[in-house]
Amino acid sequence: MRVYLRTRGHDVDYGFIGTSPPQAWWRKYKDLQLTDIEAPVVLAEGDHTGWRVYLHGLDSGRRDNRTTLIRYGVVLEGTADDDTATAYGIVRAWLTAITTGSADLGEALDRALAPVDPLLVAESSEDVKAAREKAEAAVRVAFEPADLTAGDHSARWLGDIDEANDQIAFMGVVGRLLSGRPGRALVLTFAETPEDVAGLTMKEPGDLALLTARPGRVPAGGRHVLGKAQEAHLPPVGRTERERPREGRPPRKPRMAIPLALTATLTLGATGMGLYLNSSDQPLPAPMVTNSATPMATPDPLPTPTLKPTPKPKKTPKPKKSPKSKKSPPPAEGDG
Repeated sequence: MRVYLRTRGHDVDYGFIGTSPPQAWWRKYKDLQLTDIEAPVVLAEGDHTGWRVYLHGLDSGRRDNRTTLIRYGVVLEGTADDDTATAYGIVRAWLTAITTGSADLGEALDRALAPVDPLLVAESSEDVKAAREKAEAAVRVAFEPADLTAGDHSARWLGDIDEANDQIAFMGVVGRLLSGRPGRALVLTFAETPEDVAGLTMKEPGDLALLTARPGRVPAGGRHVLGKAQEAHLPPVGRTERERPREGRPPRKPRMAIPLALTATLTLGATGMGLYLNSSDQPLPAPMVTNSATPMATPDPLPTPTLKPTPKPKKTPKPKKSPKSKKSPPPAEGDG
């Protein structure tokens, strides 16, 4: 199990002690306008790659240089084969602390980390490694492992973070995620009704336990059952057969797609032209309208137009040339 601890010092801004998680996957819930990731929240999710937990909003006993209360955040990542009892104990204690406002766990972290500022500004690889190990040890000391409790049935519901029964059911889903079950268990500060989480409901096919923590919300009055996820039709992954390059030959040029409306227009136009060329000068008879009780008479077949051969143009005879008249020689001199 990998443990990442986030906090700030008296003069140093918020950051992870030592190293940060490889991906800030929890930010997507802020982008989806589902929760405030800087507020007291619990975000847990699991899939075929493992499970991930984001915890934030645990009060410490320290204040910064502007006398603002400092908080802690923890990110846990692992698989079903890891120390899931420790992860389960951290999540359960965190949920209890943010709902009761207790600072006991935060003060325990303060004592294990002090002083905090040098840990946040570590630069050399040795110092970074030492800071990370100290932060992970502090988390394991402050939180105790707990027996993992997982529900027996799949769950898809929206409850309230202030309801004790909803908290117990929420931790049951967390236990299932840590055991390898796909799904999500989320505390949401922007959602209040099932309509607010409709997009998430359609995308998540696994377990889905949601606790609303929206300020000023109306009490939920029990857990609301959420519907099943809709099947998503995703495009094929990777290159398709047409996109694969042909060896020794240049790639094909993309074909121009003809709109359907234009195709229909061209087809009707060609059909009309064919009828016009094959028709005779005689107009077609009007369609016969008969009573349904009277058998319909078969119309006489149309006369087949006779195509007459086009006469060849006659050659105009060329005019005969008149014979040239011979000129008489001029009279000789002396002829009288």
